[in-house]
Amino acid sequence: MNTIEQVLRGQTEGLKVMFVEKVKAYAEKELASAIEIWGRSTKDWCDYFGIEPVLKDGDMRFRNWRIEKGMTVSEELPYRFPDDFYKTEKIPAPLPGYSKRTKTVYVNQNYITYEKQRASTSDAWQKRDKWVQIAITKAERHYDASIKKVVDRLLQKGFTDDNMLVLSASLSAVTGFEMLLKNQENGKYVRCWTIIAEGPVQRPHYIFLVKASK
Repeated sequence: MNTIEQVLRGQTEGLKVMFVEKVKAYAEKELASAIEIWGRSTKDWCDYFGIEPVLKDGDMRFRNWRIEKGMTVSEELPYRFPDDFYKTEKIPAPLPGYSKRTKTVYVNQNYITYEKQRASTSDAWQKRDKWVQIAITKAERHYDASIKKVVDRLLQKGFTDDNMLVLSASLSAVTGFEMLLKNQENGKYVRCWTIIAEGPVQRPHYIFLVKASK
């Protein structure tokens, strides 16, 4: 005779696999974003904002002099931002860095400083060698904790290892997991299901709901 927890783990193995994969993919994207932001050059930032960079005259003369002398130079040209780029002014959204709170965005050097600081101090950047594994471990712990909570809820509703019967169980990448249980002693039914949420700036997560069903 399997325990309630063993039955739940067996029925929700697919949910665990799907959830861990979603978390892993998000962590990889999060890490790639931090690394990409930190490594952007002035030209990259100009491309990001859709503006035309300006070549530094003095640096270009020095670069050309080194070339004439047969000396090595960096492949990247010495770009700078256009003069009006440093003005602190609000630009109507939507643009990179859009803020829902102010409904505007600062397109200037302050925004770049903020983005680079955010990327360099993020957990993803600081722990990049093991960031994905950390996310997977947290996902597995979340799954374990949610199963234990469902077990407690079922015990409160009078279910035991002996009287619980699984009538149906299904898993969908869109709607999540759903299961219908029956208490064979009192004939009552209980529905267990998940609500899954995720988005571009929202880590994948879910909650389990347990409710008496007719």
